[in-house]
Amino acid sequence: MLSVSDIIQIIGAFLGSMGFALVFRVRKGLLPAAAIGGMLEWTVYLLVAHALGGAGVFWPSVAASLECSLYSEILARKMKAPSTVFLVPGLIPLIPGKNLYYVMSYAVQNDWTRMEENGWLLGQYALGIVVGAAVVWVFVDFFRRIKKWERSA
Repeated sequence: MLSVSDIIQIIGAFLGSMGFALVFRVRKGLLPAAAIGGMLEWTVYLLVAHALGGAGVFWPSVAASLECSLYSEILARKMKAPSTVFLVPGLIPLIPGKNLYYVMSYAVQNDWTRMEENGWLLGQYALGIVVGAAVVWVFVDFFRRIKKWERSA
């Protein structure tokens, strides 16, 4: 199901997440887990993109962001660390840097048609990331409130 190109991308996602975890000075004991989060997130993105036949970037972004947010929340509890330690490096491979670059480049060149095309893709990526993360955050907050309510009752 995954091609050699996909495997190389997954390895690149691991290394990229590791690099950003180092830049953000994540503790040594948490570095591998932060990098694995980025690798898993990109794997989910590729699998969903292949399952949908490459049609669109929104749903693969939602699925990957869901996975990364859930992974971050679970590891935060297990490793007694903030979830952002795992979330931020994990989401790095999903950030659409190429599309952002092209949007700005075409805007400077006054090529509004191509800017709009890349802007539309950029918006789908961004919205997918936000929707996936927000769904997990809502559920985590909901369960936290239920747990707090049960303790107080």
